[in-house]
Amino acid sequence: MSSMRARRWWWCALALCAPLAADEPEVWWERMQQAQSSLSYHGVLIVDGGQGWESLELRQWVEAGKARQRLISLNGAPREVVRGEQGVASVDAVSDTRLAAPLAANPGASTLAALAPWYAVAAKGTDRVAGRPVQRLDLDARDALRYGWRLWLDRDSGLVLRSERVAADGSVVERQMYAFVAIDGSDSKPLAAADSPVNPDQPEAEPGPPALPGFVWRLRAQAIGPTGTEHWLMSDGLAYVSIYWQPESGPTRQSLQRFGALSRLSASSERGRWIMVGDVPPQALQNLLAGWQAHVAAAQGAAPR
Repeated sequence: MSSMRARRWWWCALALCAPLAADEPEVWWERMQQAQSSLSYHGVLIVDGGQGWESLELRQWVEAGKARQRLISLNGAPREVVRGEQGVASVDAVSDTRLAAPLAANPGASTLAALAPWYAVAAKGTDRVAGRPVQRLDLDARDALRYGWRLWLDRDSGLVLRSERVAADGSVVERQMYAFVAIDGSDSKPLAAADSPVNPDQPEAEPGPPALPGFVWRLRAQAIGPTGTEHWLMSDGLAYVSIYWQPESGPTRQSLQRFGALSRLSASSERGRWIMVGDVPPQALQNLLAGWQAHVAAAQGAAPR
């Protein structure tokens, strides 16, 4: 056999042995969803939210098909966070709002078909994270009202080992990466659509004020506490925004802050008081507030203020 024919045979053998569609985004998205809902694991997570690096000991365990996480800070102020699909279960010492999001806020809570109008998805080759081979998956935002994602998925398990949140100008606003990770076991229950906290194929919660483009309302809770505060939650399948509104009036003022990928907007006027928190750009919350104020003003029969 000539050297050329031998090389052709070798490459054909490699092609036949390679997994089919291994780099297809849909394949990796399904593996990531399964990993997030079924794997028990522990590791050391490094987080950079633009205000310095932070290291966390993270442990996830799955019981009766429900994932829970415990995060313990390894530097800075001592604190501990336990969170599940509904959000924080308990917090010791100072809490970090970036860690207070429910597990549903992790990427993978929707389908790629539902995300396609708002994110351009592509597989971007392989790399290595925490000593493990990974597949990179990019989700580029199609507008400036949401951040893009870069994900590095463990080729063996599908677990997200590294992630970056990317602004419209290409800058990285927040990044996370495991320095060490060990998988303890798997609850291999198939992931059904009903398991996903946000399923774009399900009807949204009762209609309310206008949501951001591509977002739908998922929760509306009335009379939280004695002040009559309402809690609303909306999502585009990746990003989440919580809105807390009180009907009582206050002095007209507004405060906008950003911590990594998390934005927080508080505002008050004669129409009420708002606190909006979400992993979206600050401009998205400002647009949302303007729409909400117009909605309240129309309901009250007056111009927004």
